[in-house]
Amino acid sequence: MNEPIKPERLSRSWLEQAFTPLRNYLRTHRQDEADRIQRYLTFMGSREDRFYYKNRISRGAIVFDRSGRLVYGSPDALEHDFEWMHDEEGDADGAGRHLASASACDTIGGNKAGGTRMEATAQDVAAWMVKEIEFRSKLSQSDAVAYIREHFGERFVFVNERGNISLDREVVKAFRKLHGGRVAWDRDGFFWGWT
Repeated sequence: MNEPIKPERLSRSWLEQAFTPLRNYLRTHRQDEADRIQRYLTFMGSREDRFYYKNRISRGAIVFDRSGRLVYGSPDALEHDFEWMHDEEGDADGAGRHLASASACDTIGGNKAGGTRMEATAQDVAAWMVKEIEFRSKLSQSDAVAYIREHFGERFVFVNERGNISLDREVVKAFRKLHGGRVAWDRDGFFWGWT
């Protein structure tokens, strides 16, 4: 799903249907920031009652079911303020926006419960990897390691006996089980790709 799915004729009705799950989620979880967040999200398509969106700036991905229930969200998917876009007064468009923290998005493995962040598991990391590959078609090892370190923690990566940074064995095991043969490793390019 690399290219956005486009209707034969773009209509207001089609746009309403495409953005309804996103709007439902934002009204419930991010009401005060909904309009600002939505400015940066592009509808990428829908498949099997899943609605896919991508943040045009952060490149974060987020997926909802038809009702607006979060299925998957990368931590930067709902970012809506980017410091480099600010003018000299520190405001990009006069709206007084503030930076949405990466943990503000309810992510798999990063849900907020009682104001504290839940501890991520190897299954959470594997689920993120599969969704990234499904959404972007491929995931480089270096990008995966950097993201996992930053968003899930150091405990999911290690330096192997040859001095290379590798994924924790439990993550690899969960990843293989989740993708069920739908993902292949490219040894020459050091990336996983959707098959």
